[in-house]
Amino acid sequence: MVTAAREFRDVLKRTEFCAPRFPVLSNYTARPHDPAPDAVRTRLFFQLINPVNWVGCMQWAVENGVSSFLELGGGIGRGETPAEKRPNLQGILRKYCRGAGHEAEISAVINADDAHALKPG
Repeated sequence: MVTAAREFRDVLKRTEFCAPRFPVLSNYTARPHDPAPDAVRTRLFFQLINPVNWVGCMQWAVENGVSSFLELGGGIGRGETPAEKRPNLQGILRKYCRGAGHEAEISAVINADDAHALKPG
């Protein structure tokens, strides 16, 4: 991943960033990105060569009142098609929210059928 991160760093240098209008969590720090473009570039670089702090991200979200979560893509299971997969993180997030006494709407979109089944609002 170090080689990929170095190549990605060059791409990041050429990429224009704007300050986010809402908090965007860094997988590296489990805190919102600093809005300064160079700070975002640095954290995106480091997230490629460090473990994802997924639990920390969920803790921050719950502690800061996030009540809707949407897991996109991936999935786990032996099947090779998205239809044969099940959500990877949805169960972990539900368990965490229950333990934290936090009510949340948690949905997963593993394939196009899941996306079409979601109801807006």
